[in-house]
Amino acid sequence: MLNILFPKNDLNSHMLWKYLDKKIKLKFRSHDEICYKCKKESKNFQTHKFCKWIYWLEQIITCFYYTKELKKYLLNFKYYHRKDLIKEIWDMMDLYFKMYFSNLDKNKTIISYVPMHWIRKYFIKWYNQWELLANYIWKKNNIKVQAVCKKIKWTKPQAKVKGRNERLENLKDSFASLDISEDIEAIVLVDDILTTWSTLEEISKIIKIKYPNVKIYWLVLARK
Repeated sequence: MLNILFPKNDLNSHMLWKYLDKKIKLKFRSHDEICYKCKKESKNFQTHKFCKWIYWLEQIITCFYYTKELKKYLLNFKYYHRKDLIKEIWDMMDLYFKMYFSNLDKNKTIISYVPMHWIRKYFIKWYNQWELLANYIWKKNNIKVQAVCKKIKWTKPQAKVKGRNERLENLKDSFASLDISEDIEAIVLVDDILTTWSTLEEISKIIKIKYPNVKIYWLVLARK
């Protein structure tokens, strides 16, 4: 039924967009289904087998292209504490979650998020916006939310670090995995912007080292 209401090959259809606020429709571009590594077409955003490294990511679902309009929208939400924008972002990403992850076993799946260093969370930002989003998706889909890793080292914001190698070095040894139940088969992590996928791969790596049989999926708002 969901595929009939919201066909994956036409996310900009009137039927989908009528459920979203008018302010977020203007010039937002839904992202083509591609493999996150090679950027070539891939059904349902599946990672090509020949693109997978030792630390496998099954899918990175990207909702939108990173347009100037979306950038302005996201900056207001992340850095100017525009809490009124949270609900709109939640609704957008929840639609994508339902479309691409409805086949996962809810009892064996965790929704998680990119952790912040405790200083940034409690003394600078005052909240982790993607932890809020994960909890919203849990309430809408009845899937457990759990932190699967923690930030143990203070680092520069990735947006202020240029180059993939520099970003990887910035994140090196900055996360530590946390314990999860042995019956968990899949983890869906939520994040905002996909640029060099250094954060995604670093977090996925530490999870896969500890839990090699768990499948890791990502849901990101936009890709640069």
